[in-house]
Amino acid sequence: MLKILLVFMLAIGLTLFVYGIKKKSGLTILFGNFFWMTAVFYALHWNSVVMFVPPIALIITYVITKKPLFRQSDR
Repeated sequence: MLKILLVFMLAIGLTLFVYGIKKKSGLTILFGNFFWMTAVFYALHWNSVVMFVPPIALIITYVITKKPLFRQSDR
């Protein structure tokens, strides 16, 4: 059952990642990275590395989009 869930997460993640690159959507790329990286790390039994998925995903998204994900508000 877990393997089916990991394959499903991997497929959804890669789909979101490619769709985000085509549309230049940073948020879609970010969520795609979350899904596929989590699935890959669990499949490889690297459970201690899963906690580093959000920073790695943010860095990958920043490098691909070349623009900041969050804007500072003008107060």
